[in-house]
Amino acid sequence: MKKIKIYLIMIVVLVTLMGVITSASNSNKSKESKNLGESHKVLMEEKKSISKDDDSKMIAKVNKVKIYSFELEAAIQSNDLSERELSDDEVLDKLIKYEVLRQKTEELGIVVTEEEIKSEIEDIREAMINDPVIIEIMDPYLEGLGMTIEEYVEYSKESLMVNRAIDIMKDSILKDIPEEDRDIEWDSYVNECISSSKIKKYNQD
Repeated sequence: MKKIKIYLIMIVVLVTLMGVITSASNSNKSKESKNLGESHKVLMEEKKSISKDDDSKMIAKVNKVKIYSFELEAAIQSNDLSERELSDDEVLDKLIKYEVLRQKTEELGIVVTEEEIKSEIEDIREAMINDPVIIEIMDPYLEGLGMTIEEYVEYSKESLMVNRAIDIMKDSILKDIPEEDRDIEWDSYVNECISSSKIKKYNQD
């Protein structure tokens, strides 16, 4: 599948902006959110300029799916706003892990429709319109990104469907596992999926 997976960026944004709420001071929240939106807008424009056969900015490949430098840059920027400090290599590993799990859900035939995530979509839309805390973070981010709420919600649907599929897979794998052993069992399963995937990283000079 050669399509560039922009939802790898978007899911990082959804999670990280919530981290900004607790990690940033009130005076810095809006500024940091808007800056992040502006940065992601630039990276999204870069994405549009890359043809499917352009490998010059590819930094990793998971089986046949390419991960590009702009995806990593967006994830790094998001990570810089969170309380968890990760190296660039660790951020790339998270993107690779996410892509491995996405592909595994496809392999297992787990399909999530837009109808199945309807309630999550409505929750996001409702929060972005009515929740003062979310509004404080998301409004400047959307301003920087150059998107309306409806455009952002539409843009996020694919990532929500992928996350739901991964959750379904995880629940299936762990359904008979005692609660105290689930984290270890899931980590083992993820590592097995990664080991069985053809993963290659590329140096960016």
